[in-house]
Amino acid sequence: MMFKKIRLFFAAMIILILPSPILAQETLGLDASDSLGQITNVNQLEDVQPSDWAYQALASLVERYGCIAGYPDGTFRGNRALTRYEFAAALDTCLQQVQQLIDSGTANLATKEDLETLRRLNQEFQAELKTLGARVAKLEERTDVLENNQFSTTTKLTGEAIFAPIFTDKGEATLSDRVRLNFKTSFTGKDLLKIRFQANNVPNLSAVTGTDMSRTSFDAGNNNNVSLNEVYYRWSDGKKSQFWIGTVGLDIDDIFITGNPNLNSSGPGTVTRFNRYNPSTHRGPEGAGVGLQYKLSDQADLIALYVTDSIQTSNPNQGFFNSNFSTGLQLNYKPTKNLNFGVAYLHTYYNQGSVNLVSSTGSPIGKDPFQGKAAASQDGFGLNADLKINEKFQAGGWIGYSQANAQGIDSQAELWNWNAHFSVLDVGKEGAILSLAGGQLPRAGYVKGFPSDKDTSYLVELQYKYPVNKNITITPALYAVFNPNHNNSNDPVYIGIVRTTFSF
Repeated sequence: MMFKKIRLFFAAMIILILPSPILAQETLGLDASDSLGQITNVNQLEDVQPSDWAYQALASLVERYGCIAGYPDGTFRGNRALTRYEFAAALDTCLQQVQQLIDSGTANLATKEDLETLRRLNQEFQAELKTLGARVAKLEERTDVLENNQFSTTTKLTGEAIFAPIFTDKGEATLSDRVRLNFKTSFTGKDLLKIRFQANNVPNLSAVTGTDMSRTSFDAGNNNNVSLNEVYYRWSDGKKSQFWIGTVGLDIDDIFITGNPNLNSSGPGTVTRFNRYNPSTHRGPEGAGVGLQYKLSDQADLIALYVTDSIQTSNPNQGFFNSNFSTGLQLNYKPTKNLNFGVAYLHTYYNQGSVNLVSSTGSPIGKDPFQGKAAASQDGFGLNADLKINEKFQAGGWIGYSQANAQGIDSQAELWNWNAHFSVLDVGKEGAILSLAGGQLPRAGYVKGFPSDKDTSYLVELQYKYPVNKNITITPALYAVFNPNHNNSNDPVYIGIVRTTFSF
């Protein structure tokens, strides 16, 4: 009889109620969809048949003691392995249930033999029960420490620091840094208020190389003066819509999807400005404005934005609608989990004297084809794709075209650019990525009434991102610009960087 009772308990303990929902899910490795539910009749268990050897034992536990639970799909999952700790915790729960029956005057439901079996099993697993109690106590202590020392109940502080020695074939090496502190606040669990402070002394390499095409992805040198770099609020209904509003640092790529997951970040991603995202549709006047994303289906979403130059917008003489601005639409489609497409349109406007059609990624001609003689508007179109070929390889790229129109004079310009990138994942270590990226930088192949770019410049970057741990990443990289400023007579520019990114 004793053996039969022990076998009964081993058959049923897999789905016993544990002392608390948190302990039950963490110990058994369950998520919310696997949460246990009380069983009132053994027939509720779809995978337990009357012919099963444990059927009567389970029926007895349900009807006499009420101390088992099933899964939401109505299954028993009786072939699942369990640890001694799981058994001990479940056993203790069942013993407490029987004791409650005794205290409530229903002791006749439990036989003396049943109680003796439970007591012996409980004694057998006393060590495990004590260990579980100690673990719970430690968890409570750690929770108290975290609650007492947390930065804020609503705000999370994160940071990033970059150290970067930079070597060029045009001058001496430099050693510089970029430091960011981010305050991320959520009030509802579906929103985000982001405030970022930044200090930076990474140089703009065009002063040495003679071309914007050589700029890094993380330059913004301000002699390490601390500045308010980003302030925006993002809200989501948790279903279909997401909304942005910002006054500083709300950029186009914060709203539009870049489709370049391994390289788009300026911290641990590409080291070049051009390889981050399509300059035809993801760069322009930005900083303050609004954005809206609407989910059309499980595979598609539509994004709209209107952003302006934040410095001009805060000037009462210009304001929100008379500043340099960018407005556009992006449609994203994900036919499979490994393949993403995006098509985007961006209309930009620049006041005379501030025209920068390529956002400092191309030649002086591409930057302002009208030579400062007119304000300019531009219509940019872009198509990007990203494919995770398998667990080891990922590839993607984009193509961009834009047409610019001078304001007040009869002149137009057409600009093209394209990019391709290829990454090998988990090279030498999990999380390490070897990437090759590059393409044709923005080129003004046609300009009415003014000179155009006669030749073609190309950029090629090779980098290896190595995560030392979850907080430190080292990225040695080498890149070259061929025919700088779309001029075959210019010598290539070669640049090497060893970027170390610290994050917390």
